[in-house]
Amino acid sequence: MTQPTWNIINDDALHALQLMPDNSVDTIITSPPYYGLREYGTATWEKGDPHCDHQKETIRKRRNFAQAANACDGGNRKANDRADHDTLGLYYRDTCHKCGATRIDKQIGVEATPQQYVANIVTIFREAKRVLADHGSIWLNLGDSSAHPNPSGPQGKSGDRATKTFTAAGSGGNIPPPGLKPKDLIGIPWLTAKALQAGFSTCDNCHTELRTDLWPTHDNTPICLNCAIKQQKHQIIQTEPGYFLRADIIWAKGWSFCPDRAGNPMPESVTDRPTRAHEHIFLLTKNQHYYYDYVAVRETNTALNTQRNLRDVWAINLKGSTDNHFAAYPEALVVPMIQATCPQTVCAKCGKPHVRTIETTSQPHPNRYSQKPDAKQFNQDDNQYSDAGSLGVAHIITTTGFIPTCNCNTTTKPGTTLDPFAGSGTTITTAIKLNRNAIGIELNPQYAQLAKQKASQAQLPLFSL
Repeated sequence: MTQPTWNIINDDALHALQLMPDNSVDTIITSPPYYGLREYGTATWEKGDPHCDHQKETIRKRRNFAQAANACDGGNRKANDRADHDTLGLYYRDTCHKCGATRIDKQIGVEATPQQYVANIVTIFREAKRVLADHGSIWLNLGDSSAHPNPSGPQGKSGDRATKTFTAAGSGGNIPPPGLKPKDLIGIPWLTAKALQAGFSTCDNCHTELRTDLWPTHDNTPICLNCAIKQQKHQIIQTEPGYFLRADIIWAKGWSFCPDRAGNPMPESVTDRPTRAHEHIFLLTKNQHYYYDYVAVRETNTALNTQRNLRDVWAINLKGSTDNHFAAYPEALVVPMIQATCPQTVCAKCGKPHVRTIETTSQPHPNRYSQKPDAKQFNQDDNQYSDAGSLGVAHIITTTGFIPTCNCNTTTKPGTTLDPFAGSGTTITTAIKLNRNAIGIELNPQYAQLAKQKASQAQLPLFSL
């Protein structure tokens, strides 16, 4: 078994992606910071007083840290275990009102409006599309947030939510973000997914470039306002198609009315709506045809002792962690993504994947002749099984090997997984354990160092493939 390689890059996602070669990664698995919910402390300050802390007056209480820690980690840690325990103030967003310093920050999630957040995400993933192999896919995990009439700022540092709600900070002040009413659910996941699907277009006259879904229209025809004002002729040309949006996975952290799957979602201090217990994971692909190993992620149907295709609702609990990063997803969430879309081996020369070859055999379905009421497959009227087709047989899939999709006839290497918002490195360590190469990009130097430590300690294999 070839030992996988890994690399953690301490940089902002866009700049790091711009330095990466074309078609160099097989899959991207990531969870960008959610809009308006967290402050990761990555800002630098220009001018002003170098000794100023650039923080507003303290508005969060020490007990909030204990509540957030207990909620995320099952009560295993106290507030004073946290690295930022004594840092209670919130940073000024643009200009420090104490010393006049200007804030420079490349982190995602602190934008003044949802539109700016989506635009920044799209810019990053437009560059990621160049880096992604032609057979590549992206798994994008996004949570939603609500507008608030008087947001006090991002809800916590280091990934925790000190106030235990999902209310976005927005632009601050006494009004919610533009276009939203107080308490509106913003719909960030789907706004982002549709923008990534839309692609880019440009004006052939003035070369103004814009997301396809943002061009103004007249009689359903896109127009360039810049050229229209100057009364110049123009034509809108699509310069780059968007991603193919292939699936919306629901990550169910807990279900109501199902005691066996109550889960452990983050509790919320709300009394006028249900507690949010799910997030979206979008499967986006670079091309219409792409690498997807459905056999690797088939699941066992325990009731019938057969296998079935992976479904799009995943009941996976949060997992406690000793890291100082409270927004990390569990390894179990990442495993099927890597297994399905990151090839075990690719050509060392051209990078094309080796694909699984299978044999399919059929046998009578275990419940084919069952007359038990719960079988729901036996027709009581004519005393025989109701369907002699696919429901009447169980399909047994056997892997016979892996074959190249190119004619290079050379050596192989593990497929490569990229996480441009690596955080504490869960994607990276999981990829290593599954014998894939891994690249992580992380803006926060503390998290980057933590990800390196975890990657160096990762052991393989996590699962037998």
